[in-house]
Amino acid sequence: MSPPVLPETLVLRFRDLATDPGETIERHHDICAREGRVWWGWWHKAREHVPVAAFAHINERAKGDGLEVYLLNAHERRVHRARLIKIHWKDDLEPFTSPFPWFTPGYYRGRRCKAWFELSKVEADEMSFDPLNELVQVSVPAFFRSEEPPEFARLDGVRLGSSELLDEQNRTIWFVRRPRTGETVRSMEEFIGTGNRRRTSPVGAHEDAGFSRDYFLTRGRRLLWLSDLHFAKGEHRHVHGFAYQGEDTAYQFNLHQEIERVLEDHKVLLDVEGVLISGDITWKGDPEEYREARTFIRELIAKTGKTDQAARVALCPGNHDIRFSAEPWRKGRPIDVATDTARAAYSSFYQTLFELEPNRHLSMGRRFLLGGAVPVEIVCLNSSVLQQEQGVFQGHGFIGEDQLRHAAREAGWEQARDTGDPDLPRAVRIVVVHHHLLPVIHQLLPERGGGHSYSTPLDAERLASWIVEHRVDLVLHGHMHEPFCVEINRGTTIESPREHWHTFTVCGLGSTGVSREFRLSGTPNLAATLEFNSKSVRIEMYEIVASGPVRRKHAELVVPIRRRV
Repeated sequence: MSPPVLPETLVLRFRDLATDPGETIERHHDICAREGRVWWGWWHKAREHVPVAAFAHINERAKGDGLEVYLLNAHERRVHRARLIKIHWKDDLEPFTSPFPWFTPGYYRGRRCKAWFELSKVEADEMSFDPLNELVQVSVPAFFRSEEPPEFARLDGVRLGSSELLDEQNRTIWFVRRPRTGETVRSMEEFIGTGNRRRTSPVGAHEDAGFSRDYFLTRGRRLLWLSDLHFAKGEHRHVHGFAYQGEDTAYQFNLHQEIERVLEDHKVLLDVEGVLISGDITWKGDPEEYREARTFIRELIAKTGKTDQAARVALCPGNHDIRFSAEPWRKGRPIDVATDTARAAYSSFYQTLFELEPNRHLSMGRRFLLGGAVPVEIVCLNSSVLQQEQGVFQGHGFIGEDQLRHAAREAGWEQARDTGDPDLPRAVRIVVVHHHLLPVIHQLLPERGGGHSYSTPLDAERLASWIVEHRVDLVLHGHMHEPFCVEINRGTTIESPREHWHTFTVCGLGSTGVSREFRLSGTPNLAATLEFNSKSVRIEMYEIVASGPVRRKHAELVVPIRRRV
């Protein structure tokens, strides 16, 4: 038996997730030019694991003058050369912060990574030739938590090929070598031509990759719930009630730091396994506001000591996130933005955050196995899909039958529809939506011109019957910046037999990030954790106060779970 082929070097894939395009390379290059070295963190994906033997082999090759490695910008399709001194990881293989934070770019020096690459050179200029067409892949099964996926194992010895084709593999590191003398090497294009293209992309069985196929296994049993963050820029800076990154203001901390302090005070920070956001991420759907939101989400996940950002986040857009006019906060302004344009900034934000394009509904789904024991299925619906018409509709909520059918199918709820048997085993089911299912404000004032103050979706009753039909346990929403909770027991229609009625809870969080003048009754900013056990979901709402010493628990609710595995 011939000895296994060992990798000679690495290709490290990255995206400009928390920086402007090109800044990831620029910031690492600047530190390296100034200090003589820089630390590059590995933002690994959920199923990727520290391959100790392979990393140790690469470290041996890097002794002395270092080893040439390659940095692939998956967004801009550019390759940069770097020189590796050493790969660092911990004996327990757990994530850790940069050993030398002053040699690490500030935007992620507090992030916990499973490995850090110590580099002595990062070239700012794109390479004049593409090394991807010269290198072939080396199979490293230990790079994956369980066994190596067959779609990757089949690529052993195949030339890397274009960055576009590599992007389909959805991995962060390639172990590579140069072809041996006389070796016949297949190109990626030739390999795909054999009918294997779909197998190179681990999308899964679902048509829509935005809906998770598998359960994401966690140790903790909490999810963090946020709503109405309202990141705002320019003249509307005052709308967001917290400091931004790098700001010199009267506020001491920005929002993710305040949330971290609250969760630490209540000793639940490290138990948070994922983040749910029920819309109105921005104030006017501006790309700069989405950039702040993206940085916030990344930093928040890092504060909990977790990686796997894409797998741990579930969100839906709000009416402020999909621009129907140049001033979406003014409900009386004329409609002057077409539907495709209105979706563009949110779609770009989604694609950068999750590394895939959103579906036509802007909906998504996630599955968690919390604490290794409690299965939870989450569907996030876009309640701002209504075509806006001047003088008729302005930011009203609407979901639509097509979206509901699509979500049920992609979440797997359509095939496992409950027949009314209360003992039918299944996961806890949660729907996240921005607009209210029920009225929240005690009294709305009539407005001339046709009901601009609607806060519930125009098809709220259809959503309610869909919730009953698919036995959803909990509905989470935001929108009017007021906390709210009610338990509902009903059938899909008035004719439904009482034994087929279903009980579910509707809960509104209020606002996590908007300034006081936009919170109608003066309710504080709130963040909530959802703690799951075999019988219930405990919702704990915490007050978030900019630079304030008081971070008390605002409310605690227990939602019984009557049907689960």
